[in-house]
Amino acid sequence: MNQTMHDAPLAPNIMWCELSLRADPVAVQAARIEGYTRVTLLGWSGNVRRAVDVLGILVSNALAHGITPGESEQIHVKLTRTEAQHLLLEVTDDNPSFPDFAQAVQGELGRGLWRARQLGAVVTWFLLQDASGKVVRAELRPDRVDL
Repeated sequence: MNQTMHDAPLAPNIMWCELSLRADPVAVQAARIEGYTRVTLLGWSGNVRRAVDVLGILVSNALAHGITPGESEQIHVKLTRTEAQHLLLEVTDDNPSFPDFAQAVQGELGRGLWRARQLGAVVTWFLLQDASGKVVRAELRPDRVDL
């Protein structure tokens, strides 16, 4: 697993780190362990356990739906704490399509992204610039009240 942490030059008080995980069943556990450590080091003031749960969901979904067998051996994760104290969790995979995104987030198709939403995440996705894959992003605010 490769990992880097940066005090990003993008704007003051923005911190981010990246993880590169092998695309195998251990990736979810590795993402949760490293995610807990990295979110804590980023100094995010929200519920770290909730963030780690959302990260685990995103990595699990990437393994199940975003990895093309024989092509990708890595899942890339980026964690960013913004100046407004929002936490962005981004998981990149090599499948550029997400035809049932709206249904997935609403819980009509699968439960992963719906559960991430229930945990307070605003879930979106976008294509990589070269359209070779996509990024699924979950944004969390620190002030969400847990139910």
